Amino acid sequence: MSVWVFVFPRKNEQTFPGDGELGGLDAKLEHHGSATFAGKKKRTIFSCCREADALGIQEVLKNGGSPTEPNESGLAPLHDLVQGSGIDVETCIDILLERGADVNQTTTIGGDTCLHLAARNKSKDRAVDIFVKLLSSGADPEIRNKKLRSPYDEAVEKGLVDICAVLDGTVSIEEAIEKTEQKRRDELGERLVRAVISGTEEEIRRAVAQGGTYLNYINKHGAGAIHYVITHCKLDQMKMLELLVETGAEVNLLDYECDSALNLCIKMAHLREGGAMKELVAYLLSVGADKTVQDLDGKDAMMLAEERQYDDIIELLRMDAVERLEPVTEVDEPTESTGEEAESYGLDQILEAIISPEFADDRPGRIEWLVNNGAPVNSKTEKEHFCYLAGTF
Repeated sequence: MSVWVFVFPRKNEQTFPGDGELGGLDAKLEHHGSATFAGKKKRTIFSCCREADALGIQEVLKNGGSPTEPNESGLAPLHDLVQGSGIDVETCIDILLERGADVNQTTTIGGDTCLHLAARNKSKDRAVDIFVKLLSSGADPEIRNKKLRSPYDEAVEKGLVDICAVLDGTVSIEEAIEKTEQKRRDELGERLVRAVISGTEEEIRRAVAQGGTYLNYINKHGAGAIHYVITHCKLDQMKMLELLVETGAEVNLLDYECDSALNLCIKMAHLREGGAMKELVAYLLSVGADKTVQDLDGKDAMMLAEERQYDDIIELLRMDAVERLEPVTEVDEPTESTGEEAESYGLDQILEAIISPEFADDRPGRIEWLVNNGAPVNSKTEKEHFCYLAGTF
């Protein structure tokens, strides 16, 4: 005989699809974010805000997520966000506001604004930073909640002296913004340095996603991300170097020993052994690396290459053209007409090769051919033609 057992949920108990895979609490949190589950966790605007995941928020909004619609707890995405302590909260605030979020939207239940919620943040340090960010974004500190409490009241209760100082006028909002922005630049810069030293490519891309001056942050050891890409990065160094430079890293940033990325590149024996040095040096030169920068020992890039007898690097440093990795193409032997034309200007063939538009496509190749075939490299133009020569550069 078969026995059928029926199990009914307790009164007022709510069940959520996917509880078995996620665990009840996570599933309920996601349910509040209006997610639909099919046995696995799905990212929502609220889960991304709780984690201060800037890229995740952008992706959800791109796919139709709302920046203002409250969840079942009466919280808008911005409310969830400002209660977190992630390093990217400020960036996420900008993203939501750009997509239409209201910085003064109140919660459905308590009538709290983002300022009220930020003042209650578990991290006092982050509470101050987020509070100042909200003020600079147009948040109104005069709005009271349903208990008639202002953000100032919340700050006093939590002992947030810095917030109180801003709200009562002891410290100007401009001073507070500068202080918090500098602190944030340092935090972001430190995160980028750590990602370059030991992180994944995804972590580095997330760290550089916002751009800004923190890309040139110098840590307590006297070095920045662009230096660590050369000295410590275990990933594709060329790829990571390009990423940093393209997002705003200063190619001539100096470390505490006055070394630039170019100098460090020549000093790193492991780059020589691995065969990556020439490509990295060529790239750095092509994006404006200064080969005259001297380290604390007074050595520039050329001196460093010469003392190590790196002939290929010496050749790169001597060249002025960007196409340093391309092979020199053969050129036709100079004709009598080109020689006569050069002579008519008071110039020899090398100087003609330097200034003539005719050789613009392969100027280095022609000069090399001429030198190899005995053309004088130290000849001078007639005095009256110096202005003409100088005016061509």
